Amino acid sequence: MSNEEKITYVVMNWKRSENTHKIINRVKQQKLDSNVIIINNNPDLLFEDEKADLILNSNKNLRCGGCWLGMLYVFDGIIVKIDDDLLPRDNYLSSKIVEELKLKESIHGKGKVILGITGENWIPTYTINASQQVDAIKGRVMVIRRETLNNYPLFNTFNKDYEEYHHGELPFAAHMHRLGVKSYVSGEIYKHLTEAPDESVSAFSEKNHISNREMIRRKYISWLR
Repeated sequence: MSNEEKITYVVMNWKRSENTHKIINRVKQQKLDSNVIIINNNPDLLFEDEKADLILNSNKNLRCGGCWLGMLYVFDGIIVKIDDDLLPRDNYLSSKIVEELKLKESIHGKGKVILGITGENWIPTYTINASQQVDAIKGRVMVIRRETLNNYPLFNTFNKDYEEYHHGELPFAAHMHRLGVKSYVSGEIYKHLTEAPDESVSAFSEKNHISNREMIRRKYISWLR
């Protein structure tokens, strides 16, 4: 397998540990060999799973921005960031990700793209049934070539506002847009995932989630125009 086809899943664990263990099992059953890194944001739990390639247990909730820490331990290939409220439906998710990434590159001539399962055209959030280009993607699933991150000034971007760190996919998409890297949502990837939601422990349930996201949207929307 070439480096471009190497896949590493970065899984964000909060309070759905049972599902996180299921994710690890499904990742290890993929038709394409896939690695898995766990970012455990639950300070009340020492997460352990011998099938995981790396587990980072935090003594505080790093929130969604903790995914970037896990990505630093991936040195090549494709990164798949996934939350603990999703689950690979079958053993072909990794294969479909590679297929979709190559398809978008061949159509648009770009060597680096970002894929996700749900799109946010900065105001509405909706489920996508067919692949399309968007301004940004929701962070529940992000598919990124590792080489793309080499062009992203991570510390410079997140040193100004804690909420930008939490909603990091928005400034990330804005910065990549300035570099000519397109973002897409993929219904085909979503077909290989199943939901395991629990709204009571999701980031969406935070009191200021919507207003903070709107603030960040207003800050970066000019980057996309």
